[in-house]
Amino acid sequence: MVVAFLLTLRRLGVSRPSTWIALSLLAFPTAWALVIGQAQVPVTYLLTVGSPAAVALAANLKILPLLAAVYWLGRRDTRSLARLAAWLLALGLVQLVLEPSGSIAFLGTLNTGQVGDVRNLSPYTLSPMLWAVLVAAGAALALALSRTRIGWAAAVALGIFAAPRLLAYSFATLLAGLSGRVDAVHDESSDHGRA
Repeated sequence: MVVAFLLTLRRLGVSRPSTWIALSLLAFPTAWALVIGQAQVPVTYLLTVGSPAAVALAANLKILPLLAAVYWLGRRDTRSLARLAAWLLALGLVQLVLEPSGSIAFLGTLNTGQVGDVRNLSPYTLSPMLWAVLVAAGAALALALSRTRIGWAAAVALGIFAAPRLLAYSFATLLAGLSGRVDAVHDESSDHGRA
């Protein structure tokens, strides 16, 4: 967990003031995730990497990071979407071969039964309908922002806030919104300038 956290900081840039500002704002959820050994820490690192393989692996740890794919959907990046699908399929097949009964049993956990009696910060606890409307609005917003400078951050935020069971440590993953996906936007705009 500590290594994943340090890799996240390195990837975000330890000399960037924005990294330290974001980390100070997210200090409590980040510290909590580290202390309890929550999978949110490696998920955050994988989303800072931001490749289709990394997002597929993050989605294997926690399902909702898969929603970051809205970034590629909005950019009409079919190559990244195809690579994501291939990685998801490959990981699923490996799991099925290595642990068939556990892989099949996992499908039974994909319900709201885990919402449970915890300090849930999701609007789902107020109204599942309100939650669904807000998730749909968030998806539309992330899709609309996908071609902008904050597109990756919006996609990462969607993967966090769409959870029907939203616990405070989940907010640590907002750090991944600062990742190098912005560089991809700059690379494309500089390519257009050379054309």
